[in-house]
Amino acid sequence: MTSFCKELSKTERKWNFIYIPSKYRELFPKGKSFKVYLKGESFEVSLNKAGRIVRKDLVKKLGRIERCVITVVKKSENEFRIDVLDEDIRKIVAP
Repeated sequence: MTSFCKELSKTERKWNFIYIPSKYRELFPKGKSFKVYLKGESFEVSLNKAGRIVRKDLVKKLGRIERCVITVVKKSENEFRIDVLDEDIRKIVAP
């Protein structure tokens, strides 16, 4: 599997991190930094021991959508893309 979807919690948005569920952590390089692309910008990040990507400007770029659903896609070994689920789709998928 090279991609997964998740909804950001209020805690994640408040404390500026993205928690990666344990079943998806094998997608990410261990102990190395990697690039994440979001809305045309790239961010150099790494996964900490708690399974979190902590980067304030990355989470702020996602915006303050109440129910923010993201898709994380692995592009290559050290490159990932984050897509925000379209607002119109969110109304259908997560009412």
